[in-house]
Amino acid sequence: MANNATGLAAMPGPRSADAPFFSKTSTGSFTDFMHEYQALATANGLTDAQKVQAIFRYVPPDLRKFWKTVDGYTTDNWATFSTALEAMYPDTSAATRLTKKALQDLLYNTLRSRMGDEEEVMDYYREFLELTNPLQAAQQLSDEDRNAKFFKGFHRDDREILSGRLFSMKPNHPQDRPYELDDVFKAARSYFSNAQFYRPVQRRLRNDDYDYDSDSDYEPRDSRRGRRNREDHSHRYRDPRGGLDDHDPRREDRRQRDRDRDLQERGPQCDRLPRDQDPHRNP
Repeated sequence: MANNATGLAAMPGPRSADAPFFSKTSTGSFTDFMHEYQALATANGLTDAQKVQAIFRYVPPDLRKFWKTVDGYTTDNWATFSTALEAMYPDTSAATRLTKKALQDLLYNTLRSRMGDEEEVMDYYREFLELTNPLQAAQQLSDEDRNAKFFKGFHRDDREILSGRLFSMKPNHPQDRPYELDDVFKAARSYFSNAQFYRPVQRRLRNDDYDYDSDSDYEPRDSRRGRRNREDHSHRYRDPRGGLDDHDPRREDRRQRDRDRDLQERGPQCDRLPRDQDPHRNP
């Protein structure tokens, strides 16, 4: 890479056809101007301080005077200076607004339900990149913000699972920063892989709580036993004639209620009937 002095000299002159340009009446957006300028500055190896000074080549004198009052100029702090400029010239183009709205809609829809398989993860990944790549190229979305949005686009239960996997992958990752988008994508693909022998619980719940392959005719032993027990229970106390058999506890409760009613009708002197006179006692 060229040294700093050579890099500064290699920057195109203000009248060059290759030079970026911005003015109050410029037809191009400030975002496009900054993107072009930073690409040139990076390619020529400019330091942050040189970036602050060189940008004045490409703006008219009235803006130079104004921009020298902006935060970061006197300290040659490019990060502060460029951020202050971008705050004064926000991108208000319709395309950018629509892209941001589409991104918000995508995240709102994906975080409401859990991922079911690897294909759903791939669909989310592709749609997310399709919307965020233009925003990032226009410097409307930082790397850290994009990383955070991608992770937060997963359902909260999926985020809990992925965070554990990400910690295992990157144990020394700073706790106050989001994981890299590619690392989150890698962890999600691994967890929701269609080739897994043991599938995630939410995928099994979609198959009526049975931990078996939904494409197979096999029915688990436990489910067969449960179904058989339910069938046995439903017929256990049924009399072939349509009534209740003698072993049904409900029938015994009915006999007891009839005996109590007869005792009340006969009076206190008949609190117990002889065995042969009790019409409710089994012969």
